[in-house]
Amino acid sequence: MKRLLYLFALNNLLLATCAPKPVIATVAPLPTLNPTDRQTRVLEALYSAVNDQYIYTDFGGANWESLHAQFQDKRNGQRGIYTRGRASR
Repeated sequence: MKRLLYLFALNNLLLATCAPKPVIATVAPLPTLNPTDRQTRVLEALYSAVNDQYIYTDFGGANWESLHAQFQDKRNGQRGIYTRGRASR
């Protein structure tokens, strides 16, 4: 019985030492956007989506090109479109 237990323990020890080591993958962190770049991407995505897919060709009476230009001007300003949760003026 002791011999069987000894062989069992030896077998487990050999299997444990032969087991492959876990591979730890390293992932590069994603770059973060500064607020102005993020605002630019959101504005352009919104403009493109509305311009291409809005159901009414008159944009509900709004001058879509003028609104786009207005928000581009605000975005290109020193403080950006939004400052601490409030629209800049």
